Amino acid sequence: MTDSARQLVTIEDWVAQDDDARMELVEGHFVRKALPSLDHSFAQARVLSSLTRLGGQGGPGPDEGWWIGTEVHVIYSGRPNGFIHDIAGWRKSTRDCGSR
Repeated sequence: MTDSARQLVTIEDWVAQDDDARMELVEGHFVRKALPSLDHSFAQARVLSSLTRLGGQGGPGPDEGWWIGTEVHVIYSGRPNGFIHDIAGWRKSTRDCGSR
């Protein structure tokens, strides 16, 4: 089957997949994300720890500061893409962010 004959994957298809699938959605196609090595995991933990110490998890009010997480599923508006970022952060004041 040629690429032009294949049905493009939608954001809904990506969201419905099993969390263990480790698939990202890039321009309408599933792309398998590589499993991280132990060295990668250690580096990820060090970066997360450093960001948290710099005020990454909170502020004085409930809507202040940042949420920072690992292996976060992110959908960017305007494009049929969904990624699993090693580390992602967003301001707590952002009301339209969800989690999976």
